Amino acid sequence: VGCGWGRRQATHTWGVAEHAGIRLRTRLEPGRDQLLLLKAPLLEPSPSASRRVGVEVNGVEIAELPCADPGRRPSMVNLRVPARVLAHAPETTISFRTKPRGAGSEADGFDPCFALRTLELRPAP
Repeated sequence: VGCGWGRRQATHTWGVAEHAGIRLRTRLEPGRDQLLLLKAPLLEPSPSASRRVGVEVNGVEIAELPCADPGRRPSMVNLRVPARVLAHAPETTISFRTKPRGAGSEADGFDPCFALRTLELRPAP
């Protein structure tokens, strides 16, 4: 686990900074897309969500997900990671960047809006 994460809770880990990252040191099959599977209590597609989390792999944004009501059950999010994003990196870095609500929100301080339960990277079918 990289920087930007809080202490592990019983069921999840909060992102506690505007940027939270994970470094994976594993060999991936070259030239093959991967699926990034996230089980996350607070990443739930919702058109009314005002804050968003950008998901990046090796510095390339692959998705932008809305934050949601913390009372919702965890959802599974499947994201395709193109092989070209993984091609030249000796390790894989997965980053989550909280995007502000709108003008002036950064001055209000950081308010965590995402947490992860599990993260898995596997070959795409």
